Amino acid sequence: MDSKAAELVGAIEHATRHMRTGAGGFEAPPLDLSKPWDPHCSHMFRETMRQLAGQGVRVDLKLFADEGADANKLSKRIRQDRQDWTEVDFRDVQSLANRGVLVIGTYINASGPGHLAIVYPIADESKGPLVRDGNIHRNKQGVVFAASSYGAVPANQSFGPLLTQAKWYTYRH
Repeated sequence: MDSKAAELVGAIEHATRHMRTGAGGFEAPPLDLSKPWDPHCSHMFRETMRQLAGQGVRVDLKLFADEGADANKLSKRIRQDRQDWTEVDFRDVQSLANRGVLVIGTYINASGPGHLAIVYPIADESKGPLVRDGNIHRNKQGVVFAASSYGAVPANQSFGPLLTQAKWYTYRH
C-alpha cells in the first residue's frame, strides 16, 4: 500500500473509533454486536474529514465537518462543490482509493435519510469496491455480515438497492 493510501486508512480508522455524538462526546461502534447502534455515516464522514485536516489536508471544516449536517446535506455540499470534489465513475472508485485518493459515495433521499460511504483502500481490487460508513451491516435475518460489522463492506451492502442511485466523488487532496 502506498503512503498516501496508508494515511487515508489511518484517518478512516481513527474516525471509526472517534465519532462525535450529538452531546459532544465520542463513541465507537460496540464490540458486542448485539448492542444497539444507530446509523452513523455522516458522523464517520465528518470525523474522517477532521482527521485529514489534522494531517495537513486543506478541508473546509465549516462545510464538511458541520455537526448540524446530516448525510443529505453533506451529500448536497459535495455534489455542489466543483472546486474540491469531482464526480467519478463507480468502476474506478476502488483503484482511486488504493492510490490514496479520498472517494465518497453519496445518496440523497428527498423523503428520508441519505447515505455517505468512504471507499476503503485494499490490496486486492477484485474484492472491491469496499466502503466504510460507520454502520453495522446485517442481512435480512439480522446476522452481521461476515466481512465486518463497522468495517469495510462491499458497496452494494452499504447502499443496498440504492447503489445505482449513488454518485461517487473524489476529493482534490
